[in-house]
Amino acid sequence: FQWQPGPKGISLIGESRAGKTFIMHELARRIYEGGGKIKLTSGTEFAYACGSGEAGERRSMIDSCISTPHLFLDDIDKMKMTDRVESDFYHVIEQRRRALKPAFVTLNASGQELERMMSATGGSPIVNRLRHDVCEFHAV
Repeated sequence: FQWQPGPKGISLIGESRAGKTFIMHELARRIYEGGGKIKLTSGTEFAYACGSGEAGERRSMIDSCISTPHLFLDDIDKMKMTDRVESDFYHVIEQRRRALKPAFVTLNASGQELERMMSATGGSPIVNRLRHDVCEFHAV
């Protein structure tokens, strides 16, 4: 696969050690070297910041994930999906969808497995927005 600049990024799904993160970092490097602005973070860093009792840390993570032109989230299925983290993740994905900004994510779980990690009302909308609006899913 090749990525062309536009409103959709890439989601790589596959087993651990399949090279998903390496591929994404190479893509991020190319975007950066081409003058693009990026934010690289992991699902666990996102969940930690959003679950933090420190409001500034939470707000900073959310704002930077929304405002950056290119968001790279590694291992999103490793997030502890508390209500707050799920809500903040939905907000980020929804705002990126509305602004036509791509997201680039890696995960080991399938879309269905990711959906089951979330609430009954949140899982399907989040996975659908990822799959149809901000990412093109590819198996690795």
